[in-house]
Amino acid sequence: LEILKFKGTHGPWKLFPIENHEHHHTYYKIGNSTTEDVRHATSVCNVTTRHSEQAEANAKLIAAAPDLLEFALDMIRRYPNSEWITKEVKEVILKAIK
Repeated sequence: LEILKFKGTHGPWKLFPIENHEHHHTYYKIGNSTTEDVRHATSVCNVTTRHSEQAEANAKLIAAAPDLLEFALDMIRRYPNSEWITKEVKEVILKAIK
């Protein structure tokens, strides 16, 4: 797993809530940016749904994905022979980066 690298947009990813006054809801842009200005973020994806609470929860999970992946890879590098790093954990990581 150490030689595999994530090929997507590198993090950190941030969550940018975008108010849509015309349709009276908020959608969320996830982008990588070192500023809080959505105009300078490289868009990763947009999340919207009729249920704004659900959209926000989904967007937060997506925005955390690079950090979660890096943490998992770091744990495998630090503890390669650990019992708790199962085949299933490695398969989930490969699903994300292959």
